[in-house]
Amino acid sequence: MLPPYLKDWGWRRSPEEFVDLWLTSEREVDPEMARLVGAVKARGFVTGLATNQEARRARFMRERMGFQALFDECFISSEFGQMKPEPGYFQSVTERLGQPPGTLTRFSLAHRRPPPYPHPNTNGA
Repeated sequence: MLPPYLKDWGWRRSPEEFVDLWLTSEREVDPEMARLVGAVKARGFVTGLATNQEARRARFMRERMGFQALFDECFISSEFGQMKPEPGYFQSVTERLGQPPGTLTRFSLAHRRPPPYPHPNTNGA
């Protein structure tokens, strides 16, 4: 999944070197985001991380960054075989949650910029 992107980005080293750099440069969890997720969970809401990630980065996020414990669910594109904003990605999320399409609520705490994909309530359409 990663090599085509590396080529587009002009990366000239191996995918493993890219992942090593990626894992060591973006590894801090925003404490305010973690606090807010905890507050949302404490109110009885199911929390989830929806992200487009390569499998090694996903494992790092779950295990080393603690996202498996922080969120109730992690919805990772490499595990679904589809990426946001593909409608099938959002369909997979709703199926995993046992919810009908169009019933998800989204708010984002961690985006550095507005997401370039439709709101999940539209199921990616």
